[in-house]
Amino acid sequence: MADLVLESNCGIAQAEALSTQLEELFQKSAAATIDGSAVMRVDTAVLQLFASFFAAMEQTGVTVSWKDPSEVLCQSANTLGLKELLKL
Repeated sequence: MADLVLESNCGIAQAEALSTQLEELFQKSAAATIDGSAVMRVDTAVLQLFASFFAAMEQTGVTVSWKDPSEVLCQSANTLGLKELLKL
């Protein structure tokens, strides 16, 4: 089971709640898995939030991985040049 399961709509309206969830994962300082299988829409702001989260986790030596990221999620990250940082 993933530590965080994303909803189908990861728009800017969901960014604040998502930020809180990512902060909680960061505070645990433990490896985390994000289920992105349901994502049908993702805004740039949310991908930037993930980029910040992945960078922060990497700095602390904690692993973050994806569980079944959707094609939309992967393509959006690729378009923004975030594919490597987000490990997609």
